[in-house]
Amino acid sequence: MSSARTNPGADHGNYLGDAIAAEMHAARLPSEPRQFEFWFAYKNGRNAALNAAANDIKSRNGALTGPDIDRLHEIYLSPWRMAEKPEAIAARMSARLAELAATLESAIGTAQAQRETFAAEARRASPCSRRASIRSHARSARCVSSSPRCGRTAPPIR
Repeated sequence: MSSARTNPGADHGNYLGDAIAAEMHAARLPSEPRQFEFWFAYKNGRNAALNAAANDIKSRNGALTGPDIDRLHEIYLSPWRMAEKPEAIAARMSARLAELAATLESAIGTAQAQRETFAAEARRASPCSRRASIRSHARSARCVSSSPRCGRTAPPIR
């Protein structure tokens, strides 16, 4: 069995939906989902602010027009009514991207400075001094490994 038949309020909803569709057709209003959503909420009566605003327009103009309904839907029913405006979202994203760009520029600058420092140190250490340093370490390792007084042995350098 469908849930519409087991739910006692479902018949009322179906009847209300059919009545709204007929009224929209008779008033030559656009048959769009937001128009139907507006009329369903209005006839349902659960949104007091929506009903008050719609009744105010009806008392001034005699009837609600398509643009009136679109405006009321945007203000009271649209899921986007609580969201930020696109300009505010774009401004917030722009600020975050600017922060990210500054962070990346700083990191790149730091890496370049370190590279220059390491390159200068490498240039200062001539190939001869590096070889001498390696030979010195190798000699001390051989001395440790061949010394009879020392019980430690170091692995040979290859």
